Amino acid sequence: MSIFKVNTQTVGEAFAKGICKAFGVSYKAPSTSSSTTTQTAKKTIYRIQVGAFADKKNADAYLKKVHAAGFKDTFITTVTK
Repeated sequence: MSIFKVNTQTVGEAFAKGICKAFGVSYKAPSTSSSTTTQTAKKTIYRIQVGAFADKKNADAYLKKVHAAGFKDTFITTVTK
């Protein structure tokens, strides 16, 4: 299942809630302002980073966990500073 075939708002909120829970902070629902609604209607997509790792082995291991959770359309990128 491609992550783009499901409601991106729902997926984004689920990730946000999980991140908030992991860090012990309260989740605040997104604003329902007209600008947000307009952006969504324009097929805006939201990208989520779920980790940053110094060791590639740790990134690979976490990617396997993300896949096991049902998110198959995921990937690792490399950033050199």
